[in-house]
Amino acid sequence: MNHTSPQDALTLVQPGHRVFVHGSAATPLTLLHALFDRASELRDVEVISISTLGDIGLDKPGVHEAFFINSLFVSENVRKVVNTEHGDYVPVFLSEIPRLFDRGIMPIDVALVHVSPPDRHGLCSLGVSVDVARAAVRNAKVLIAQVNPNMPRTHGEGHVHISRFDALVEVNDALPEVDYRTRIGDCERTIARHCAELIEDGSTLQMGIGAIPDAILGALEHHKDLGIHTEMCSNGIMPLLEKGVITNRFKKKHPGRVVTSFALGTRQLYDLFHDNPDFAFLDAQYVNDGKVIRANPKVVAINSAIEMDLTGQVCADSIGTWQYSGVGGQMDFMRGAALSPGGKPIIAMASTTGKGGSKIVPYLKEGAGVVTTRAHMHWVVTEYGTAYLYGKNLRQRAEALIAIAHPEHREALAAAAHKRFSRRSRVRSPGGSSTGASSSLRKALFGRDLQRGHFLSAAHQLQHVPVQLVAVHQAQGFFHGILGGHGALTVHLGAGQGGEAQLGAFHGVPTHQAVASSEALHLLTGQLQPGHFHALGHFHGLTGHALEHPLLVRERSCLIHAFGRAQGEQQC
Repeated sequence: MNHTSPQDALTLVQPGHRVFVHGSAATPLTLLHALFDRASELRDVEVISISTLGDIGLDKPGVHEAFFINSLFVSENVRKVVNTEHGDYVPVFLSEIPRLFDRGIMPIDVALVHVSPPDRHGLCSLGVSVDVARAAVRNAKVLIAQVNPNMPRTHGEGHVHISRFDALVEVNDALPEVDYRTRIGDCERTIARHCAELIEDGSTLQMGIGAIPDAILGALEHHKDLGIHTEMCSNGIMPLLEKGVITNRFKKKHPGRVVTSFALGTRQLYDLFHDNPDFAFLDAQYVNDGKVIRANPKVVAINSAIEMDLTGQVCADSIGTWQYSGVGGQMDFMRGAALSPGGKPIIAMASTTGKGGSKIVPYLKEGAGVVTTRAHMHWVVTEYGTAYLYGKNLRQRAEALIAIAHPEHREALAAAAHKRFSRRSRVRSPGGSSTGASSSLRKALFGRDLQRGHFLSAAHQLQHVPVQLVAVHQAQGFFHGILGGHGALTVHLGAGQGGEAQLGAFHGVPTHQAVASSEALHLLTGQLQPGHFHALGHFHGLTGHALEHPLLVRERSCLIHAFGRAQGEQQC
């Protein structure tokens, strides 16, 4: 087939057409600019795509009058337009986008794709973005390609014979590059360490997009025999491949190969994919199929959130009514991991936004979309620790999430939780026993009886009152050193100057035997007397020989947020 100019190729687009655009690092920028240059000649053209990269030309004269951007996953370059009358967003799982095309729910008139040059068999490759592009190619009435020698020829399902194209445009452009490792800071590294503690040898990993996933991959260098089955992969996999950490040995689906539907990274990553049979770029309808995901062992799906409410509802695609990104494959993998033998679905996020607001909130913003429901939630990780929500009731979830929120926001979250849950008179503990009015642990923070293993309450009569405590673990696999014969602790709560409480030394805890972890370790009270002060506390980390522990103290209706260290007597 003869090659043509971008201008001539785009004359195949007519008024009223729906145009699919190849996404991610395969965004066909040359074709898009040529398309938008025709704004004065076209009307009512709908443009659909998942995330695209680069300046696609939306600021050209007349574009908004001629084109409607109907996004299947909102990226930065279309976000402003999508939130106006000139665009919109289609909520859909990544795994089901091909179904929209195959079933004619969204018929495609023209598809613009970005491919490698043909091989000796006449086969071009969709390169680093097979995902939903394969279904678009299969269903488009007209197919236009920009052919680029810089597009790697990937193995898998992305091959298209040259005879299938209606127009070919030759380019020699560099692919868009992103290195999320340059965005990793202390917060991301701390979250990564917490997540690494949850990942077992032989696990199969799915990672989302961003700095946190790459930070987590960087924290896995001492793991063994990890596998990759993910919708997207980035530069973070390269060191693990080089060191033999990723072997894909125990995967049931495509053992020995990395499976992905698209990739986004640097040129070094793209070169790694070129003609490499160790990587399989497959259709997102297959890669993100829950039945396929769950067939692999110990699937760990790590995704993020914009905000999460105190019951575990996850908003990952909008800020209130402002459409920020999309549903994508988060739910595909969260559910698949939950059903995998030994699997762990994880939401990993910083505790605060860039402006300092809490990402753990009493209620989602008005208009916010729920991407992952609270019924699907298992693990939540912030830089302040790990919470396990599965099997917990709403109040218990609130307690667990407040414990890993940013310290500056815990007081407000606790007050909001108290307001929301204080009217609930009874609660059933995870062990099955009902906690009622006869309990010796009387209504503390949430205006109700305290549950075994969840709170610390102490008497305060302006003198030191010894309280015997027993440590119980919140989730399996943590703090065995403390529990292994060293559960008896002694703490003194008393009056300090100005009526403030003082936290005395903890005794009998060999910190060198305790496993370092950020998992919340709640305390159970011993004998208590009625008093003026009630306190909620938990261990949330071990650093060297210091045991940090946040303490929420309540006097009447006033909440005082304080911190103490388990070394010597500390003011709190």
